Amino acid sequence: IIAIDKAHEAAEIARERHQFRLARIEHEKLERAKKHAERAQAAKQEIADKLPREENDAPKALQDKPSGDASARLSADDAKKAAIAAAIARAKAAKAAADTTPKNVAPTNESVKNEIAEIDARRAAVGLETPNADAEKQAKIAAAIAKAKAAKAAADAAKNNE
Repeated sequence: IIAIDKAHEAAEIARERHQFRLARIEHEKLERAKKHAERAQAAKQEIADKLPREENDAPKALQDKPSGDASARLSADDAKKAAIAAAIARAKAAKAAADTTPKNVAPTNESVKNEIAEIDARRAAVGLETPNADAEKQAKIAAAIAKAKAAKAAADAAKNNE
């Protein structure tokens, strides 16, 4: 009887310890979720602060909407979409106006061209791949992929006909 009571006490202590552990894990999960939510809210606020608040960013149709509960949510979504569209338009305009010529390209002189040719010749002599071999390799890979796709399509067609 004494051994049974000691076993019950040990089981009770283990149960309490386990319940405390579960409560601690749940508490840590909630704290972590709260911290992540706060960080996400702070990030959203930071992004919102960085966005320019101009009247011409949103279309006139969105600015004239009445503000009700449902329409306020819709207009907020529409305003966000309009702000994104305006930002994309500004980025496209800036990209079109920008000079797209690469700035890190310098003309090579004859000594550099000769050195490159010598290196390519040494690679070919040793049996290493050359840049042209890379294109050939890519072509072989593309052909193998096309062959595999054709075989799969044929297998699917045969399966569908059964």
